[in-house]
Amino acid sequence: MQKFPTDSRKSADIGLEEVFEERSSSGRSSEKPAHRPLETPIVPYPPPYSAMSAAASSSSARNPFGEDTEHNPGILRYRVLFDDVSDPHRKMLAAEGAREILSQSGLANERLRDVWNIADWDMRGELDQVQFEVAMRLCERLKNKEALDLAKRQVFAELGLLNRFNSH
Repeated sequence: MQKFPTDSRKSADIGLEEVFEERSSSGRSSEKPAHRPLETPIVPYPPPYSAMSAAASSSSARNPFGEDTEHNPGILRYRVLFDDVSDPHRKMLAAEGAREILSQSGLANERLRDVWNIADWDMRGELDQVQFEVAMRLCERLKNKEALDLAKRQVFAELGLLNRFNSH
């Protein structure tokens, strides 16, 4: 029995069955041997498309020349900033930290309150990375004098969160 469909080698179980067949054909006892270590252990390897393969562990998903944010608006542009200011273990940004960063946008407190209410859609009082991205992009658009509803719709569409937009 093969362990993986792309593995052409026999499994260790088959190797032991061959030992059993050799002993039974030579007139010895027909019982399976208790344990006989194989000369070369047979270890099945994962198929090439597996997450365990070497190709999947490399960083080929990231372009070494930078990310194309102009043609891919779904990229988290504020990821580095979030990593710098968030709790590294919980991957969350507390309300106080978010207040410091969002207030640097220069928007009035009433607008920032609206941004917070949109971004903190689960009302935890803290932001995860995607919620932080939403808040920062909303601040960008509001600084450019866009209407809040239009900015919200566009930010949620860019990030693939239209289901969130429709629920709020």
